[in-house]
Amino acid sequence: MVLQKMEGQLVAETKIKTTIGGQTVEAVDVPIIQSGEDWTEYKLEDGSTLRVKFAVGSIMRLVGQYDTEDNPIYVVRGVVVTIPIAPENLRKKG
Repeated sequence: MVLQKMEGQLVAETKIKTTIGGQTVEAVDVPIIQSGEDWTEYKLEDGSTLRVKFAVGSIMRLVGQYDTEDNPIYVVRGVVVTIPIAPENLRKKG
């Protein structure tokens, strides 16, 4: 664990090793302090509706790696949650 000064406060950072694209890299686990994961609805041509959201499990900041605008690079891990709402004619007959 490393103490890092952010916005005038000392914050404890947990360094971890993770594999991205076949390479092992050093990262810092960044705790989520606020979240809003809303559903997005897609109406499909076949009459179905898909409700979709991305549920974030963890966020890591890569150590010493930056994008072209000098921002730190973050890796987000999570799952896509999908709820299909299909019309009767597409549902399994049973």
